[in-house]
Amino acid sequence: MGACYSHMVFFPPERPSYADVQGNVSFPRLRDGEVQLQQWCLCPIEYVETGRRSRVPLVLLPCRSVEVGSDEVTSGSYIDPWVCRYTILFSHGNAEDLGLILPYAEEIGSLLRCNMVCYDYSGYGVSKGHSGPSEKNFYADIEAVYDYLTATKGIEASRIILAGRSLGSGPTCHLAQRRDVRGVILISPIASCIRVVFDMGRVTLPFDMFCNLDKIHRIEAPVLIIHGDADEVVPFTHGQSLYDKLVQHQTTPHGPRPIIQPLWLAGGDHNTIESDLIPEFKKQVVLRYRQFLGELDSIPLRSVEALPKNRCLPRAS
Repeated sequence: MGACYSHMVFFPPERPSYADVQGNVSFPRLRDGEVQLQQWCLCPIEYVETGRRSRVPLVLLPCRSVEVGSDEVTSGSYIDPWVCRYTILFSHGNAEDLGLILPYAEEIGSLLRCNMVCYDYSGYGVSKGHSGPSEKNFYADIEAVYDYLTATKGIEASRIILAGRSLGSGPTCHLAQRRDVRGVILISPIASCIRVVFDMGRVTLPFDMFCNLDKIHRIEAPVLIIHGDADEVVPFTHGQSLYDKLVQHQTTPHGPRPIIQPLWLAGGDHNTIESDLIPEFKKQVVLRYRQFLGELDSIPLRSVEALPKNRCLPRAS
């Protein structure tokens, strides 16, 4: 039955906000009364094949150098991506695509001195294949990107942080309980899709999608949750219930999971807590990100090699 209401869950932009022009991200710009494509000269688009026969685009953004004590991105050169301590794999929200989030991702990566990896879901942006957006495709998409980063790019699992915004919290929680990562950031996360509309409490309906509330306690990495208490799209109670579930299940099969204090933004709604519309919110969010990275640095790293091999579960099918 989940497929019956998929059209009410997934809202890819009607047209991609960007184009793939000779392997580079390009944006449409109005010039002399005509729409022209302007190349975004940062990094090329790469494609990964998913386990469900889609080819999804991704962009690896090495961070820029940032002046010490500055909150502004400088025009300095890019840092060697292998020097940065962490790479953040970012899953965007609904009604967004790769082109819409790249400027934000570049800025956040620069401020945190982290690499950012952004990708599009099946059926979003310039993804290729016959499959449209679905829960299973979202899971296959992020698994393929993660496997590409670790197997092809050689990025260690202990240096990967997952971040998911809104609907992007679904694939993020899915991957975090199936693959080894250093940490997880959930921004305005959903407890599940049905719960966005109906308060189901602890009851999960069999046709519900992205049931993060049933998965989050199986994540062994530290989890930071950020949510605004005036969110009218994804109720604040979603972030609270996910955090409560983590607190109730601190013990994992391989030891206790550190409890990370969430960031609850008073007056923050769904679309402004990270935007430039309310600088104070964005300042608090970036500061909490930095604190979280410091917390990860201070938490002893469990050897990924020491974990049982069945932590790397089969791909979504």
